[in-house]
Amino acid sequence: MRGKKKRIAALESDDFLRLRQRQLRRALDDDHPFRPRLVIPLASGRNLATRNDPFDAHAIVRRQRQKFLRRTDCGEGSKEVRHHAAFSAKLAAMHRFFLPAEALLSESPTLAGDEAHHCLNVVRHGVGDKIVIFDGRGHEATAEIVSTTKREAALRVLHRAKSAPIACRLTLAQAVPKGKNMDLIIEKAVELGAAAIVPLLSDRTVVQLDAKEAAAKRAKWQTVALEASKQCGQNWLPEVAAPVSPKAFFEQHRPTGLLLIASLQSDSRPIKPTLAAYATEHGAPPTEVTIFVGPEGDFTPAELGLAKSNGCAPVTLGPIILRTETAAIYCLSVLGHELFNDA
Repeated sequence: MRGKKKRIAALESDDFLRLRQRQLRRALDDDHPFRPRLVIPLASGRNLATRNDPFDAHAIVRRQRQKFLRRTDCGEGSKEVRHHAAFSAKLAAMHRFFLPAEALLSESPTLAGDEAHHCLNVVRHGVGDKIVIFDGRGHEATAEIVSTTKREAALRVLHRAKSAPIACRLTLAQAVPKGKNMDLIIEKAVELGAAAIVPLLSDRTVVQLDAKEAAAKRAKWQTVALEASKQCGQNWLPEVAAPVSPKAFFEQHRPTGLLLIASLQSDSRPIKPTLAAYATEHGAPPTEVTIFVGPEGDFTPAELGLAKSNGCAPVTLGPIILRTETAAIYCLSVLGHELFNDA
């Protein structure tokens, strides 16, 4: 044996326990400067790098801690145990899981399917751990895992809450960009408070989808929206509509409220004066806003004419030409800043 292993093997048993105790404290201290690179030698001979998978690391460290407590007779009120309990609560508070409304509002909700797999096998939650569940319609609950199987986790609800929807309903009508940029747009739209996202297949859209491909894309994008809602704490899950043409959008969705379209034409106005003009005309800021963002190369003149004939006000996004994904984030950010703060 060489190096660190040789030195550890030469230690007395009490010194070895003290070494393990220092390593454990480092592992449980998320403020420790060396935590991102900490490697814990385990009794089985495997090494655990907490940098790669902190949640899986936490599960294994917890088992190591239990062994340590049995060998050192630490009391449940010790500093190590209190610190570990606080760390466990901090980790659990980060994990949110989706349940349909009827399941969440039941007396004994149960996680199943992909959500159960993520809870039990990915982040390694077990009996006694606390998680947050939400239904995407504003309901949220703190729950404790009371029993598990390979595919399900039975929960006991500890606390329920209801989140009010955001005062202004934002709909993003986004021309589908090429590549994976639509995933990014949907993720950021959820984080910025969009209530609905409608993918558009315009004349200049590079991506063209048939009915089967459109259904598959919609399912994928709805999953992206769900994951973003989990991450950002949004209890109102935005709906991702099926991709449609601009003409079909006006025929099927019949949008109400303030309609805006990002435009490079000279008759467009900045967003803020457009909102002020609407508030002056109607006596209050809009409670529904639909913003259209075009593809690479912008909407065609015919599509811009169609939008204007249906009541869309052209808005400029500044003197710099933005990429379509940047334009979507810009529009939602400005609208959220101007309208959400008035709630």
